[in-house]
Amino acid sequence: MAIKYEIASKGDSKFLKKVNEARILNMIRHQEDISRVEISKRAKMSKAGVSEIITRLISNKFISEKGKGLSTNRGGKRPTILEINSAGGFVFGIHIERTRGHIVIADITGTIIDQKILEYPISDAIDSALPEICRFMDMLIEKNNLKLDRLISIAIAVPGLVDRQKGDLIIAATEGWAHKPFIEVFQSYFDVPVILENDVNALSLAEFYFGAGQEHSDMICLHFGDGIGAGIIENDELVRGVYGGAGEIGYMKYTPCTNEEEQYFLLHGQKHYGKILGITNMTASLNTACKNNNYPLNGKIEEKKFYDFVSTADPTHPLIKSYFTQFAKIVSELSANMIIMLNPCIFVFSGELFYRSEELSQLVLKQTRLILDETPLKNMTELKIGALRSGEILKGVVEIALSLLYKPNLSKSFMKE
Repeated sequence: MAIKYEIASKGDSKFLKKVNEARILNMIRHQEDISRVEISKRAKMSKAGVSEIITRLISNKFISEKGKGLSTNRGGKRPTILEINSAGGFVFGIHIERTRGHIVIADITGTIIDQKILEYPISDAIDSALPEICRFMDMLIEKNNLKLDRLISIAIAVPGLVDRQKGDLIIAATEGWAHKPFIEVFQSYFDVPVILENDVNALSLAEFYFGAGQEHSDMICLHFGDGIGAGIIENDELVRGVYGGAGEIGYMKYTPCTNEEEQYFLLHGQKHYGKILGITNMTASLNTACKNNNYPLNGKIEEKKFYDFVSTADPTHPLIKSYFTQFAKIVSELSANMIIMLNPCIFVFSGELFYRSEELSQLVLKQTRLILDETPLKNMTELKIGALRSGEILKGVVEIALSLLYKPNLSKSFMKE
């Protein structure tokens, strides 16, 4: 039988027990050479209370005694150093995309044990692929000699509007995926807690904990992928909205302010940011612009080759310069409006397009800064290109899975204690 984790409500003994266990686990995870005495001081708990929790965590195989530390200046008994027992459990993180599922196993330190990709055809019958993913996960458990009773949780990142409380994909980026049994299939198969999260939120958490947002308590991460979305973090916590719709900027309408903007070939008949800045329209509008302006192409640009083209295109060519300028103008106005509305410590631009083209990313940063410089908020928000270049969503979704062990209703501030 797998390890059980009941969700306790605030004010009851289960919640307090869980909070104290999580705080201590976080200290051990993020602080080298920490002992019971040091934990007692940092957590402001009695030595007896800390000792009781430590004994329980060792019994559950989540932590182990590493060895003896150094004596203090006054001498005396050397303290016993504690560490997370990497063999004490594992989690699954899954990123489900239109045509493939990326599956990763991590131990309870967050270290990746194994990862694989399972491909399936584009279909509205994603529920037929979910049991196949479960069987694939079974094979990974067997391959890595893991015991199912040490599986702690599963976190799944999906594109679309997610109601995390209900575990429901309300509005899906892929047609036909809404309200499919993402939670039920995995929960019934593995009998462990399963968390469903928006993929941009997962990516934003990774950037917050391990990338550009590490030194901050709040952040907005704008991500450009197949479409555009944003993750909003305030006071160390994701802002999801009542039904998980916070950051769904793709549904916002773009309204040109001048006649020149109305003629942007990047608009290509689209009116909403998600359509305008979606990879399909970005590619189609570029092909049309190249054709209408006699730009030499060796065949039509395909969506899967879009980033390759942008990264190698001559930014000084009038057409490419105009394309980059239009993109930067639209993205910078959207970004500046978000910054003015929410006033974050840092605003991060994430995604392959920003990583592959230095010219384009710097143009977006410059244009956003110019807009902010015309407001009283001109020097308040740091602008950065994302620091994580690959596997961001998987890093984030693993951290979400581990939250049941380390952070039940807790914030990043505990990690800094």
